[in-house]
Amino acid sequence: MENNLFLTTFLENNANYYHVSRRKPEFADQIQHQKDYYEVCFVLKGQLRHRHNREQYVLSSGDCFIIPPGFQHAVEAMEENTMCFWLMFQGALFFPGYYHSNIQKMLGSLSMENCYDSERAQMKINFPQMEQNQICHLFDCLIYECDSVSERSNNSLILIASIINTVARNYFNNPIMANELCRINEYDAIMPDCLRYIDENYMKPLTISFMAKHFAVSASYFSVIFPKVAGAPFKQYLNRKRINAAVALCADQALPFHKIAELCGYADTSTFYRNFIKYMGVSPSSFRTQLQNASNES
Repeated sequence: MENNLFLTTFLENNANYYHVSRRKPEFADQIQHQKDYYEVCFVLKGQLRHRHNREQYVLSSGDCFIIPPGFQHAVEAMEENTMCFWLMFQGALFFPGYYHSNIQKMLGSLSMENCYDSERAQMKINFPQMEQNQICHLFDCLIYECDSVSERSNNSLILIASIINTVARNYFNNPIMANELCRINEYDAIMPDCLRYIDENYMKPLTISFMAKHFAVSASYFSVIFPKVAGAPFKQYLNRKRINAAVALCADQALPFHKIAELCGYADTSTFYRNFIKYMGVSPSSFRTQLQNASNES
């Protein structure tokens, strides 16, 4: 059974980025699988076995797990009366408004390349009794809200954020994850410097590996956190910066396009042309002609 792997891509209410339910573990949960969204399971009563490859953890009432997209695992009930709350959600649900929160820091930690380690993915999270009661109440309210409201409401988003924030707080209570939180906070503090460096050095051959080494951060975490700060993946942000510079240089009629490409950080003209058309909708030569015509008309 360990070798049986299927990819679950169904997400009910996918336009709203989440789905919540209260149910027993089903047969499909018992098969080693992965999903393309985050998954939270809180054990309401009974026990379940949570497996990842050859490792397994027993979760009892009041325990929880959270796993990232792409994490292979299996879940099975150990008692007939086992009942769980389940919350599946897309990371986009918490962007950009929750960027500096523990929620985003936990999602960033889970999404790093080495998160596919059971220690990091938090196969089992323990909750204090007071927070067990709190999260049960939040889940009950969220299910009621989703059943009674046809469209996504602010109330639902507030409840989901409260649930995930509670999970994040206990996730980082683990000593290993507490150290991770310190490292994430250090990374977040240097991200403005990273953006400033790109803005001033876009004409150089910049890569994620170079940026990570230059600022002494993990390349995997840099690639995860950068879009949350810049609003776009690293390569897209860099290309947009280069093309914006190229647009300004096109006004100089005496400057050949291969020189513009070079000044903007493109090693070959074909890549420059391709990206210029992608972002501007026209070729560099057509854009220059438009500038010249507009200048003549004025």
